[in-house]
Amino acid sequence: MKNWIVGILIGFVLLGLTTSVSAADRTNVDLDKVWTITFNTEMDLNDDGIQVYDAQSQPVNVSLSYGKSKKKIMVRAEDPYDAGSTYHLEVNNKLTSSEGIAIQEEVNFTFETKAGASGLTNQDILALINDRTNEIQSIIGTDLNDNLGGERDFSRVEADLQQEATNSFVNGFLKDQYLNKACGGCDYSIFINNSSRVLYFEVLENNENTVTVKTAGASGYITNSGYAIYEFTKSDGKWLLNDYSNTEYSEDNYLNLTPEQGELYIENAYNKQVTYVRTVSQPPFDTGTEDRPYHVYEVVGEADIYLDTYTGFSERGDLLSKDPLSDMELKTVVEETVDEVHNIINGDINQNLGTDVPKDYDRVRPDLLNVATGDMVVGTLKEYYENACGACDYRYFQEPSWNLKYNVLVNDGQHIRLESASPRNVFDEGGFEVYDLVLEGGSWLLNGIEQRDFTSEEHLNVTAKEAQAYLETTDRQGEYEFLRTETKEMNNEDGFKQRPFHIFKFTGDNGATDQVMFDSYTGFTE
Repeated sequence: MKNWIVGILIGFVLLGLTTSVSAADRTNVDLDKVWTITFNTEMDLNDDGIQVYDAQSQPVNVSLSYGKSKKKIMVRAEDPYDAGSTYHLEVNNKLTSSEGIAIQEEVNFTFETKAGASGLTNQDILALINDRTNEIQSIIGTDLNDNLGGERDFSRVEADLQQEATNSFVNGFLKDQYLNKACGGCDYSIFINNSSRVLYFEVLENNENTVTVKTAGASGYITNSGYAIYEFTKSDGKWLLNDYSNTEYSEDNYLNLTPEQGELYIENAYNKQVTYVRTVSQPPFDTGTEDRPYHVYEVVGEADIYLDTYTGFSERGDLLSKDPLSDMELKTVVEETVDEVHNIINGDINQNLGTDVPKDYDRVRPDLLNVATGDMVVGTLKEYYENACGACDYRYFQEPSWNLKYNVLVNDGQHIRLESASPRNVFDEGGFEVYDLVLEGGSWLLNGIEQRDFTSEEHLNVTAKEAQAYLETTDRQGEYEFLRTETKEMNNEDGFKQRPFHIFKFTGDNGATDQVMFDSYTGFTE
């Protein structure tokens, strides 16, 4: 195999993984910065191969284009970076050369954008939140504890509080808290617990003398945390807390943490290196009764840590005793279930095609209840049956194409959520599909199908290697040889944009040859 080295020129030079970058090279970065990554060979454009993440481990929408040659890739954020924010750029092994060879080592680095008009970065703002709220909590809590059982006298704490907050906030919100709500000898918290930039962080206002930010905290055994909005005002050169409001987590505004967010949060909260294992579904520990997703993380030599994706609640325990399915088992279960649904419905339609026998869903209902849940049978599958036709190739949902997309969302031995994709063709626009199955009575039953069309923002990013693996599973008999990747301008719903097409030479079993063009965004072949 041909070996090659990646060099990255982004204000500094990386030769392999050796760098002489200074801290200044990664700070005070322009909000419209375009990064240039230089390689020593021509590269394939693949959005999954170069990613930018924000401080919450959420992907940033970026566009890739060639520089002066195909050895240079330009990375441009589709929207300006946020002021004072931290980002992480990653070049991973999904990036391949034009010959389809993946890079051997990943390269990544962190950068921080220029501060906003206030002069504060997001890290500065988070430190300001923690400093002011902790000090206010300490001033009030200490006084109430020292005078437990005695009269409350706001004048004892007023002057100290005015060092942390504006007069209006001190004599309004904080005075009410001191006189009527806070308590000595209890675990009462004036502000949300465990405020974390990783869970949620949004700067709403960043002006010379005012900063407003929305963040979130993690729930605990005693308290249900939520979102909080802090407003700070600059007075005589010092930032003081001027306003505060909070909203507890509820069904309409849960966090919905990703595994990456959870891993970053837990490593910060526990000061432990953890490894994400899988996501399980179980009842919540705080409020509500319906199952919700928990991310499970493994800690070497210690009990596992599980994280409530809705509220950030975390605890140690053993959730890994539930045996998940292997990749092969997952794919087999989904494929066989989907095939059986199609066979039952289409078998009945075809059997009575061209006869006077009308459609009758009751004929197939008992068989469908062996492969799908009751809700699925009376809802989605009934609609599928009523629209199906024997003389056409109608599909309510498509067969999974694992080579195009394979993403395990839940796999805990009792519940499966698996994402795949169906390619675009002349009859169908294609898109993503999530298959939801549950284990009931020892059998896996189809519980739901979620479908999303490909768009200019959400689409496949199939590498040349993945494209070849997919083509080799299609009905066309022969061999595929990757030739190159070309960029074509295509008309999307928001205008013309470039996208990469992989070009293959196809040799049929009879020796005939032709070229196949594979759209890396939709899986369409021509």
